Amino acid sequence: MRNKALLIILSIVFTISLIFTSLELPLLLDNQIQDSFNFLSFDQQSDELSISKTMLYFEHYHLKEIGYVSLFLIILLIFLGFYFNKKSLSLLGAFAVFLPVFGHFALSMFFLAGLGFLRIIWIPFTEISPYFMSYGNIIYLPNDILLLIGRLFGVTLNKEIAVCFIIIGILLFTMGVYIWFSTKFLKDNIAKSFIYKISRHPQYLGWILWSYGLFLLPSEAETMKNSWGYPDSLPWLLASMTIIAVSLLEEISMRNKFGNEYEDFKRNTAFMFPLPNWLKKFIKHPLRIFFNTSDFSKKRHILVFTSYYTILFIFISFIIFSFTEPRVDNPFLRNEKQKVIINKIEQLEKGTSRRQKDLAAMELESYGNLSVPYLQKTLKNSDETTKSLTLRTLRNINDSSVCKDLTMACITSSELVLEEAILSIGALKCKNSKNILLENINHPNQKIKDASAFAIGKTGLKDAIPILLKQFDSLGKYSKITYIETFGNLKSSESLELLHTQLKSTDRHIVEASIIALSKIGSESSIPHLKRISLSDVWEIDLYAQEAIKMIKKNN
Repeated sequence: MRNKALLIILSIVFTISLIFTSLELPLLLDNQIQDSFNFLSFDQQSDELSISKTMLYFEHYHLKEIGYVSLFLIILLIFLGFYFNKKSLSLLGAFAVFLPVFGHFALSMFFLAGLGFLRIIWIPFTEISPYFMSYGNIIYLPNDILLLIGRLFGVTLNKEIAVCFIIIGILLFTMGVYIWFSTKFLKDNIAKSFIYKISRHPQYLGWILWSYGLFLLPSEAETMKNSWGYPDSLPWLLASMTIIAVSLLEEISMRNKFGNEYEDFKRNTAFMFPLPNWLKKFIKHPLRIFFNTSDFSKKRHILVFTSYYTILFIFISFIIFSFTEPRVDNPFLRNEKQKVIINKIEQLEKGTSRRQKDLAAMELESYGNLSVPYLQKTLKNSDETTKSLTLRTLRNINDSSVCKDLTMACITSSELVLEEAILSIGALKCKNSKNILLENINHPNQKIKDASAFAIGKTGLKDAIPILLKQFDSLGKYSKITYIETFGNLKSSESLELLHTQLKSTDRHIVEASIIALSKIGSESSIPHLKRISLSDVWEIDLYAQEAIKMIKKNN
């Protein structure tokens, strides 16, 4: 009796600890890590300069290489565990795949800050396709169904659903551990009592439900702030399929060890949770197709079964993505999307407020290239706000086929429209805009000068370098940064002396921009100047200077 009470107390303590670990510990760890280590403090995707600084950060710490090595080691763990019947290795690999989900607890603009550094193992996935990490979106279906039921009753259950999954998962896991401990204490062969009468693998089921709730929580909980990052659906799918493979592998081992006793237990207890017989037979159809059996008796059965469903779920997720992602040109939704685009175009043209027009423009941007033909027609609208928002939208969609329209938009336009048109010319690298850019680099409005300088750098218009150099000293801080970026993009050797001087600036942002520009120009004459600031008290400046020196040496 005393031992039973002790096991119950341990189970309760374990449950409370896991709930704390799920909901509170990640935030505490994130704060501690960010206080103890150096991370970038800006949104790494916000502009070209930030992207360049992020790339130097990646190079300095070899983050890309670490990501590839980490992913390889995780895959190796799973493979070795499967091959040598060491389930602990495969479970460790599965947890490692899921672990970066904790990165969503990171309260930072930089996606690798704090707990976000765990996301590093997903870097190889993102290089396959920008959408690849979303190819597990089928797993949202249970949550979507529960949300729909809630809405039918007029309630929103976003956070509540996630927390319920976490708590149910932890309770199942804890009950499974308690019965397993009790079985070992009583020296029985197989755990058969309590929760084991319902599920042969309550711990694994508990882990899957707990991790699913945690997966849902960051994007739903009001107290969590999502930083820019990657979706989590594919890693969760891969981790869960690995857990299922491990549990099936364990069953082969148990059957070999305990024979008929385990077979009787298996016949009377569900695998994970009770299902109708017809559904269980249907789920096993890959075994009948490939091996003409309905029993998992060999490793290859498990490998083919889990691979089959993993590929199937990824394919279904791809189909779901093609129907839910606005910018994908799905032929089945083409007419419906055109209706939405036309409606938003009308809102953009006839909206009664700038806010209303702005919202319409952002919606149109989400449809990507599908919106371009309609936006091109909207450029003829006489309303300045409509025209400027249209130009911004075309720029963000990044379709260079509109360059001619952008050039035309610069003619007899207001300053508001002219600035947006020139920025778009630069962003899309429109080459046939030399005269317009040279004309507007001397415009009396500094914003238009800055836009022209930006476009000059992106289009490679070196004829403007003398003008930019002449104007530089009279500029304000942010205009100087724009011009410095342009000197770097043009690889302007004429600007080296000026940039070396800017390295002595008391403004760190000007110094950082100058380092990036010098790394792009790649002159060996810059190395002594960069060395003088490579021991700066500001760790980011020190990092950028060191990497700039490496880049210059590498390219010479």
